[in-house]
Amino acid sequence: MALQIRRGLEADRTTITPAEGEPLYTTDTKQMFIGDGSTAGGTQVGGVTDGDKGDITVSSGGTVWSIDNGTVDVAKIDATGTADSTTYLRGDGTWSTPSGGGGGGFTQIRVAYTTTTSGISPPAGATRLRVLAWGAGGGGGGGMLGSAGANRYGAGGGGGGSHIAREYMVAQMSGTISVVIGAGGTGGAGSTIVGTAGSYGTTGGTTEVRCTYAGEANFRLAYGGGGQFGWTSATGSASGGSGNSQGYAGGSGGYGSATSGGIGNQTSGVTSGLSFTGHGGGGGGGVNTSNTHYIGGTSFGSYIPPDPNLSGGSAGGGNGQTASAARGTNFDFAHGAGSGGGGNNAGSGGDGGNGGLGGSGGGGGGAGTDMGVSEKGGNGGAGGNGFVVLYWS
Repeated sequence: MALQIRRGLEADRTTITPAEGEPLYTTDTKQMFIGDGSTAGGTQVGGVTDGDKGDITVSSGGTVWSIDNGTVDVAKIDATGTADSTTYLRGDGTWSTPSGGGGGGFTQIRVAYTTTTSGISPPAGATRLRVLAWGAGGGGGGGMLGSAGANRYGAGGGGGGSHIAREYMVAQMSGTISVVIGAGGTGGAGSTIVGTAGSYGTTGGTTEVRCTYAGEANFRLAYGGGGQFGWTSATGSASGGSGNSQGYAGGSGGYGSATSGGIGNQTSGVTSGLSFTGHGGGGGGGVNTSNTHYIGGTSFGSYIPPDPNLSGGSAGGGNGQTASAARGTNFDFAHGAGSGGGGNNAGSGGDGGNGGLGGSGGGGGGAGTDMGVSEKGGNGGAGGNGFVVLYWS
């Protein structure tokens, strides 16, 4: 007859305190234990005992082995590719470089363009392109020349160029990118003929960004339409030309009048008080039948960083103000527009100010009064040129 010893399940073992020298056997884990008269469940004989073994902790009578946290280093991972500071481990066991480059990802690059440029290539590692484009501003109209006792009308300010923003995948591009910057419209000449209006300004030029995209040659990535010209009139208030409606439309120019010139307008492209598009130029001031002369129309300044609005030319033929160029190309908003020239009841009207970069319109010319000494209406201000910014990421 075979010798049999005390036996049972592992779960029940620790409920027993075997006598000194008494053996125990667990039928489910197939392990032997020996009693010392005081240890519940006895002490395991042979095998690996429970406890921390350094990098591994053993439990459940040697049946559960757990690797301690922080124990397995990169060298012990079974994976293909190169493990370094520029790669990550994919789910398929491959060390891979993140899209857009390694080392924490591709650093965004911003490049601004104020002149027509071709042959632009994506920076190494770039995967996306965001295009911002502004059309050029329209030129302000030229002011009227009239006789004392009649209404004499200032001209309308030029409209602001439109603004558009688009995003593209670099992988879909081939060849290089070309940028065409729209030129600001010219201001209209003030009238030198008594009883007639001055000349219209001209429309701002179109700004375009093109390349071959998704197999389509000469694909237009972005298009900023130019602001319309400033109107003139010898019979009533002249409305400023509205900005082109491609993308976000530019602001319309202020109206010319026989009284104070109209304020140049902002646009539909206003978000949380920030106008991305070109502003309309201020309208020219006029002179009424009572021979009272008036100031030119105010124009809006840029927003980020804030530049002040520009007041119109003073009554008596003061010139409108030209938008500041101090902000340069370091922010993504149009510069201010030109303000309108002041009307004059005893001489030439004031000239409109020039619009700023990013397609803001020129101011309208103020009305002048014939005094028999070569007087004229004020000239319209020129519109600001277009502008492009490329963001590579």
